[in-house]
Formats: sequence, C-alpha cells, structure tokens
Amino acid sequence: MKGNALINRPIYVVGAGGIGTVMAWCLIKVGESVTLVETNQNKIIHGNKNGLLISGHGSVMAKLIQFNEWQPESDSLILLCTKTYTNAQVLEKIPANATLLPIQNGFDPLLDASDHTAEGIVSFVSECELDIPNTRITRQGEFHLGPRTNATHSDITYLSQLAAQLRKINLFPISLVDNIN
Repeated sequence: MKGNALINRPIYVVGAGGIGTVMAWCLIKVGESVTLVETNQNKIIHGNKNGLLISGHGSVMAKLIQFNEWQPESDSLILLCTKTYTNAQVLEKIPANATLLPIQNGFDPLLDASDHTAEGIVSFVSECELDIPNTRITRQGEFHLGPRTNATHSDITYLSQLAAQLRKINLFPISLVDNIN
C-alpha cells in the first residue's frame, strides 16, 4: 500500500507502547511516513532492525528515534500515545504550529490546558512487550476521534484524513465524532 499517503506532513507517534505501536503500524501499513519517538533504547534498536509487530497481523518496518533527539517540525502531526505523567516533557518540545492529537488513558490538567483541538480515545486494549515494539490486541474495541473545541476546517480535514487512512486497515472500527468531550 506504499504511495497512498494522504497526510502530507511529518507524522510522529510519541510512545512505542501498546497504543503507539498500533497507531504507527496502521499508518505505516497504508503508506504514511511515520517516525516513532521512544525513550527505551532497547525498543528503538529492536524496532529499527525488525520493525513493529501486531500479533496475528504481521510486521512493518519502522523508523524509531530517541525522545531526547526528537525535534519535530512546526507543521508536524504528533500523536501523543504515552502515559500522562510524561506529558510535561513532551509538551515542551512541541512547536506552536504543530498539531497535537493525544490518544491517552487518564486526565492531565496540563494537557487539558494546552490548545490542542482534538483527541482520540481507544476502547480496545493493546499489550506491548517491555523492550520490543511487539504488541497484541487483547480486547477488541473502537477508536473514537474528534475535535474537543470548535473545530476549524483544517482540524476536520486532518481528522477525516487520519480516520480514512486507519479505516483502510480494518483492525478496529473508527468513529469520527462531532465533539470528543
């Protein structure tokens, strides 16, 4: 499916855990250029050598980089798939014009106060191995995606493009909602 990119800007997935690995895997599988940002050096080494694996669905080659070396471009789409306690360090690195899309469990007042306009919520459960970016979906569920404030045309466009790309994989249902709150 390479060459089918719809999202014409740099895409970063921050966090190579269960959700981040699934999101990066899906986007790479449909031809998007994705860089996975991670702190665990063992995951980075293994992922760059062997790719990302979703058990029962195969693997894709991926580019993983160290969080400390990450310098996102101002026009980036950043999928934040880490635990909420790391949000402060991530938010410090994000340029003002970048698009941030948190896909996290839990609530973080610092993140809530930021000006990101959309969020994703997953109801499936993905369990990732500790030192390698291999995961398995242990409970089926959906991915809900939508704006959290008054969405601009640009917000609706990127959310629609992201939903369209993820639907091509058919790994889980995608619900594009009018208001994620």
